[in-house]
Amino acid sequence: DRIHKHFFNDGAFTPANNIERLRKRVDEARLGFISEAARWNFRSPASWESYQSNLMSSHFPGLTNTMIGRFRSQGMYPDIIAPVFSQHGGSVLHTTSVTMSTDADTIYYTLDGSDPRLPGGIANPTASLTSFGGGNPADPPQTFITTGHVWKFLDDGSDQDTAWRQNGFNDTSWSEGPSELGYGSDGEGSGTTVSFGPSSNSKYATTYFRTDVDIPDPSRFLRFTLRLK
Repeated sequence: DRIHKHFFNDGAFTPANNIERLRKRVDEARLGFISEAARWNFRSPASWESYQSNLMSSHFPGLTNTMIGRFRSQGMYPDIIAPVFSQHGGSVLHTTSVTMSTDADTIYYTLDGSDPRLPGGIANPTASLTSFGGGNPADPPQTFITTGHVWKFLDDGSDQDTAWRQNGFNDTSWSEGPSELGYGSDGEGSGTTVSFGPSSNSKYATTYFRTDVDIPDPSRFLRFTLRLK
């Protein structure tokens, strides 16, 4: 619960709040760093600014997903998909509807403030259950894209605007390779390494990815979930 509290829904470790804390520290340290840089001649102000910019644009935006994956691998965070509330905390008028949404097929909930799950993860017998998604809640989810799936990608730092999203877009000149695609020290790029540009201090802002997915009868499903690392 504490991990979920701080890593989601405007929690302390969400990307926006991490970036805001770093930005405040950078603003506090900027003048002092200039004098230290002149004294020690180890890093220039420009390279220091570039390093902070890279943290804000490349490191922190994906850090939440990376950390949740690590917590799960150590048994510290469950595979259960937590619901999202239409409003997180605070007060509402008695006429205001409060909704919950989730990528899962079921939601257990209580109205008396008790936890809908008991220690160990089993459902609280006093909890209410709502199910949706068209089908038996016990049916396992179907997977259409797995690790090793081949993707087309463009990693040259160009701006492709929005035409690349269209079905008929010609991507024959793009590179291709199996996932995982990326770069980094946490398994990213284990299938295909993409380029971040000539400088690690000024990485490309965008890499484009396209692929085909074969779903024989999409009408059987109400939703599809794409999870990116």
